Amino acid sequence: MLMNDFWLAETPKERAEIQVRLEKADADFGTNPLARRRLEWQIAETEDRQAKSRRRRAEESRQQAQQAPVDSSGDPRLRLVQ
Repeated sequence: MLMNDFWLAETPKERAEIQVRLEKADADFGTNPLARRRLEWQIAETEDRQAKSRRRRAEESRQQAQQAPVDSSGDPRLRLVQ
């Protein structure tokens, strides 16, 4: 209805007032990505995306486990990270 009122408005002042109401409705109802972000809405992830994320995390943890131990004999600061 607001969109219809916007196009049927006879004066620029009426159109400007309706434009403000349209922008507020966009923000209130989360009809664009910025409004959804403000409302903290998130679109649910698909199962494929979740599986891909789990595989990536498992690969990263496996790679970290395979890294060679740090030689702390040369640099005394490296003793702090062991």
